[in-house]
Amino acid sequence: MTPQEIVNQVRKLSLSQQREVLQTLAHDLNETPQMAERVPVELLREMLADGFISNLPSAVDDEDDFEPIEIEGEPLSETVIKERR
Repeated sequence: MTPQEIVNQVRKLSLSQQREVLQTLAHDLNETPQMAERVPVELLREMLADGFISNLPSAVDDEDDFEPIEIEGEPLSETVIKERR
C-alpha cells in the first residue's frame, strides 16, 4: 500500500478514529526515533500537510555523543533505593 493510499484510508475514518491513529503514530515516533527511518518520508509529509501531525520527527542519532551528567553525592540509583524503603 502506498503512503497516499494509507492517507486516503485514514481520511475515511471518523474524526475520533483519525485522532487515535494520530496519537498512536505520534507516540510511536516519540518513543522510537529510529521509527522515522522506517516510515516513508512522503507519508510523513502528507500527514504534516493534512494536519495529522504537527512536526516531522527527528531522525538524529545522538547515541555516539552521549555523555552522562555528573552529580555530587551518592549515585542516583542509591537515592532511589533509599526513598523506596
